[in-house]
Amino acid sequence: MCGFVGMLGAVTPDRIRNANDLIRHRGPDDEGYYNDGRISLGFRRLSIIDLSKAGHQPMSNEDGTIWIVYNGEVYNYVEIREDLKNHVFKSRTDTEVVLHAYEEWGEECLKRFNGMFAFAIWDTRKKKLFCARDRFGIKPFYYYKGNGFFIFSSEIKPILELGPRPVPNDAVIYDYLAYGLYDHTEETFFKGVNKLKAGNYLVCEKGKACERPYWLVENDLECLDSFSEQDILERFGDLLRDSVRLRLRSDVEVGVNLSGGLDSSSLLATIKEIAPSWDYIKAFSVGYEDKRFDEHSYIDKVVKKLKCRNYYHKLSADEVWGAINKVSRHLEEPFGGIPTLSYFFTFKMAKEKGAVVLLEGQGTDESMAGYDYFYPYFLADTMKDAGRKRYLEESGMLAANGFNVAEEKVREILKGKDFTYTPSKHFLKGSFHKRFSGRRPVFKRPLGGYLSNRLYIDLYHAKLPRVLRFNDKLSMAFSKELREPFLDYRLVRFLFSLPNKYKVRGGINKYILRKCISGKVPEPVRMRLKNQLVTPQTEWLKNELRRKAANILSSESLKARGYFEVAAIGEELKDFLNPGVKCANSFYIWQMVNLELWFRTFIDREAD
Repeated sequence: MCGFVGMLGAVTPDRIRNANDLIRHRGPDDEGYYNDGRISLGFRRLSIIDLSKAGHQPMSNEDGTIWIVYNGEVYNYVEIREDLKNHVFKSRTDTEVVLHAYEEWGEECLKRFNGMFAFAIWDTRKKKLFCARDRFGIKPFYYYKGNGFFIFSSEIKPILELGPRPVPNDAVIYDYLAYGLYDHTEETFFKGVNKLKAGNYLVCEKGKACERPYWLVENDLECLDSFSEQDILERFGDLLRDSVRLRLRSDVEVGVNLSGGLDSSSLLATIKEIAPSWDYIKAFSVGYEDKRFDEHSYIDKVVKKLKCRNYYHKLSADEVWGAINKVSRHLEEPFGGIPTLSYFFTFKMAKEKGAVVLLEGQGTDESMAGYDYFYPYFLADTMKDAGRKRYLEESGMLAANGFNVAEEKVREILKGKDFTYTPSKHFLKGSFHKRFSGRRPVFKRPLGGYLSNRLYIDLYHAKLPRVLRFNDKLSMAFSKELREPFLDYRLVRFLFSLPNKYKVRGGINKYILRKCISGKVPEPVRMRLKNQLVTPQTEWLKNELRRKAANILSSESLKARGYFEVAAIGEELKDFLNPGVKCANSFYIWQMVNLELWFRTFIDREAD
């Protein structure tokens, strides 16, 4: 796990070094540079596999004609290396496997990799730059194309150091404020700075840059018609165990991020199943004094059953707010509020306790319908495929578990209206809204069912990409590598190939995971539904953080941005703080606060 920066085009060594210093936190163990007059590369290393100097980057092939800077892990590098015996290896790293795999198979090498990665390979003979990003975009790759140059990096800050003056991307800001969407396209909040799409590669050759996909889940689905339910359950269990097995490969200490929920508990149970002698793996958790948001009782049940060493920290409002400027700088773009700020402290604790690699249960919601907003899509499929009788049965089972889905919502989905985003413009300045009123997010729906397409949109656009950004940036802020076993592409492909009944059954979601993990985690955790009250964001903004948020919302700088109706901001805050307003939503308050903090950090260039 590392960080890199590069530039095609003339640049002085000092500028590359300055840019590389901005991502020192991603790789404190080593640094390296390469320059041949056409391209300059900088690298920061966090040593995970083969801790020796042989893992130094930029790394070259045997004759120095191909160079690589690489961030991430290709977990099946041991198996791939067996097919590369005609190459000379000087290290045990997966980096060198990726390099020789490109030599051997060219762009087709990507189809062999199972992991999280972003890299750039410079072929000196062909004067060709080959860049790629893993199938789900777990690891970041940013770039900026200018007149005669191409800049790329693991983070945005080095690109701003080498190239453009930071300019806000008003179109993305509109999507954020009007639709609550961000990280949903290749654009960023900085005009001209883009992301390489997940599952894509990019080639720069003869002055042109061309991006192409190499993998999409809809093109790789399986036919499982002949499988019995027992076959399905066994296959899922085998895939999960193998995914975890691969992600335990490390030459440094491995730990787990543990909440009181199903996903991380299932992950920890799978680790213990694979490595039963691993008695005291370190698990890291954060919580809150308010019992409505604290999950310690569930975490304690898991810790006692699975015998791990748990480090648990309860957060205060002042502690969390005190990290807000540092978090804003690391995340580089607006983020998800108090949950994301709290997450920062998980990695801080891991650093203090010596774990370098952490595993986490991210990705299940987008493949197994983990949120209650997926239920109307499930019911729409049920009504379409099985008829009204089955629809009523499923509705009754959901209602018995506390989820009442309006039939009107289901009928909207059946009419094809649900995938249309409607802008929320109640506090947006009229002129700003008018500029982008025709910009409506439209995402493709390549799969056969309503639920599958909703999951697909969350996987590629509406949900997972922003969570993965938070995960990468906050783990790397403390030089920690975060691994996501539920995002093994084989597992995701398998889950997207399954009928809905393996995702929602008997009024509960994630059926297949709950079934497979039976007896391995405490029953209250296994059958626990998603906690809708995750953090005290609303309560803190109404009380402990009220004055701090109000000061930002009333600031002259926010008013001058040109995005908001000033009077509407005041009304929004007044309604939010009014104890008589039962449906107070902190999301809009956070949007405005978050955006203003981003401006101050990156556009106004205020110091931390």
